[in-house]
Amino acid sequence: MDPFKRFLISLSALILMILIGVGGLMHLEHLSLIEAIYMTVVTMSTTGYGDYVPHSPFGQLFIVGLLIGGVGTIAFASTSLVTIVIEGQLKNFMGRRSMKNEMARLKNHVIVCGAGRVGEHVINRLIHEKTTFLVIERNERIAAQWLERGYLVLIADATLDEVLIEAGILRASGLITALSNDSDNVFVTLSAKGLNPNIRVVARVERSESEVKLLRAGADKVVSPTSLGGSRMANALIKPASVEFVETILSRSHFEIALEELIVGPDSILAGKELSSGIIRSEYGAMVVAIIRDNQVLMNPRGHDRMLAGDLLIILGRPADLVRIENLSN
Repeated sequence: MDPFKRFLISLSALILMILIGVGGLMHLEHLSLIEAIYMTVVTMSTTGYGDYVPHSPFGQLFIVGLLIGGVGTIAFASTSLVTIVIEGQLKNFMGRRSMKNEMARLKNHVIVCGAGRVGEHVINRLIHEKTTFLVIERNERIAAQWLERGYLVLIADATLDEVLIEAGILRASGLITALSNDSDNVFVTLSAKGLNPNIRVVARVERSESEVKLLRAGADKVVSPTSLGGSRMANALIKPASVEFVETILSRSHFEIALEELIVGPDSILAGKELSSGIIRSEYGAMVVAIIRDNQVLMNPRGHDRMLAGDLLIILGRPADLVRIENLSN
């Protein structure tokens, strides 16, 4: 039986026993309400001051029964209460220990700082992409919601170095700071880059003048949800079909077509091949829409353009085909 339910039952039994004791003493011993309550509590608690002796045999027998029943009920209620406290503390301790062990095993994961209005969308996207992540959130109510869903959450201040270290910043592949305050996002970015210079940091910005500060702090990408939201709303009105197409690709809501990033490995059969070789287009029905090389973007590459080791290919195609192409790129 659930410990809390057991405690409620024992508490109900204790209250019922007190009511029976008070009613019985008032009827058998003709005591007043206050006297009956006093005698019942004294008897059930085994205090036994001895300042009252039942006058009738029935009263004496009733006191004996009240004593036996009361002691048992109090013991049951006390045991149930102690069980709730111990089991609750043990469960919390084991839960925290288990979560810390999971955090210690994380590698190449993404750290999300802030699970509020913007952070929630970030987390949902990471879940959709099956990306391993950890959340740092100082609001206990918000953090509890994600903990209940089974995700790793640190209830702490993300601007502190020790918190980022506990979140595995030294082993993480990326960090998204989506805190509501621009200065906090600057602090997180500075701390993250200071602890792990190779980590990729994407930062949220609210005020346009803060963008330069975030870039100076080391952010690889600065995103303004307000600016993006406004642009998206305007495009949804002016170019509805185009917006719907792009959203379908990025959200993969219909799983018909997807956009993927693939890095060409040094031993890949794609390395050195021209796009016109047909490996990607003819055999897999996918299309290379861009090649990123040395921070330079080649949009809409031609058939004579070659794919070199280290190139980042932006490929458009069906998800199943993209998985097969990914195996070729390694």
